Amino acid sequence: MAVASLGADSVRANPSRRHILAALAAAPVAFPAAAACAVPALTSWDKKLAAYEAAKREHENWHERVYYPVMEKVERFAPRPDLWFEVTARSGQTARYDMWPTRMDEYDNHISHVFREKAAAVREAWETHVAGRERFGLSALNKESDRLVDYVYDLHNELIYMPAPHLRALAWKVDQLFGPGIAREADEDGPTWCADYINALVSDVRRLCH
Repeated sequence: MAVASLGADSVRANPSRRHILAALAAAPVAFPAAAACAVPALTSWDKKLAAYEAAKREHENWHERVYYPVMEKVERFAPRPDLWFEVTARSGQTARYDMWPTRMDEYDNHISHVFREKAAAVREAWETHVAGRERFGLSALNKESDRLVDYVYDLHNELIYMPAPHLRALAWKVDQLFGPGIAREADEDGPTWCADYINALVSDVRRLCH
C-alpha cells in the first residue's frame, strides 16, 4: 500500500498519518511460528487486528481501482507543476523561491519583472492543474482517500495502545515499530516513535514476560 501525499493541496503536517502508513504498508505481519502450544481463542485484540487488515485491503483496493486511475488522467491533462522558480542574479548566483497554493499572488506586485513573469508562469501551470483536478473529480476523491487513511491509522493506533494479550501480538507490535519494512533514513537509524508508542510496548513486555 503506497500512501503518498494524495491530496495535491494537502497541508504538510507532522510526520503524520500518511508518512506512517506509507512505512507500515511495506511492513510484514510477522508472527512467531506455531510452537508446541495450542493457538489461543481470538481475543479483542485479534479481532481488532482483523479489522485493521480488512481496512488496509479496502484502502489499497479503492486506490488501485478508483483513485490512481483518476490521478493518471489529471497528470496527463495537466501535470502537477513544481511550486517554485529560480532567479539568477548578475553575480551569477541562483536563488530558488517557493510558492504556495494559498499565496499564488505573492509576487504579483514585485518590483522585478523577472520575478513577476516567473511567478506568473508557475501560477498559470498550477491553475491549469487545479482545473484538471476539478474536471476529473480528484478533489472530491481526496476526501474519501483521507477518510480511508484516517480509519486505517486510527485502527493501527488502537492496536499499538491496546494491551497485547499474547506474545504473537507483542511480536506484531515490535515488527510494526522496528521491523525491516519500516522506512529508514540514510544513516540506517529507525524512525523516532513517540513516547506513548514505546511506553505501550514496554508495558506489554513487562506484563507478558513477568
